[in-house]
Parts: sequence; C-alpha cells; structure tokens
Amino acid sequence: KFKFSPGFLGFVETPELTQRGVAAHSIWFEVVSDSGFLGLFWYIAVLVNGFLTYGAVQRLSKVVGSKAQWANDLSSLIAASLIVYIVCGSLLSLAYFELPYVLMMLLEVIRQLLKREIKNPANFG
Repeated sequence: KFKFSPGFLGFVETPELTQRGVAAHSIWFEVVSDSGFLGLFWYIAVLVNGFLTYGAVQRLSKVVGSKAQWANDLSSLIAASLIVYIVCGSLLSLAYFELPYVLMMLLEVIRQLLKREIKNPANFG
C-alpha cells in the first residue's frame, strides 16, 4: 500500500529495486567468484605460507631458548586465530577481512626478529 504512495518526499524520483544483493557466504566461494581458481590457489597458498611461517617461528624460538618464549606463545595464539578465521570464514564472506593478513605479517616479523637473535645474540632484549 505505501510502496508506491508519494509521501513526504514524493518529488524525489527513486529507481525501482530490481537487483538483489548477492553474497558468497564462504571465503572459498568468494575468492573463486572474484578471482577464479587461480586466485583460489594463491589465496590458499598465502594461508599455507602463514602456517609455514608459524612452524619456522616455533623452531627458531626453540633454538633461541627461554628468551624467546614470548615468540613461541604469541605465534601459537596467532596460528589459533588463523584457524578460527578459516573455520568461521567457511561460513561467512570474509575473504578480504584485513586481520588475518596482519597476523600473518606479524608472524613474519617475529621470524625475522628470531633470525637476527640467532645471528647476533648480544642485541636481543
């Protein structure tokens, strides 16, 4: 009844809504629909690289010893966050959410810090 009535702002012409919003409801389908299967391959490669960096941080923190316990703990929590992102992202359209990318970059920063510590232990805090 009120859909086509002019109302208070009846002089403003508005287009008919013929298109509906579309959501992929999964990070996997979202990437495939935006970038194709090659994009999906690269997306999965970035996520796998995050977990490989996590493994490298775990190994390097054991080499450094007890001074790097913080790196071991932090990288474990970051890996858990990435797992939660992957599980929840399988049900939501969050492929371009920035936080997992920031966490993967943080893992790489931790890895580089640990590599510097192994090269020059005197400069490590």
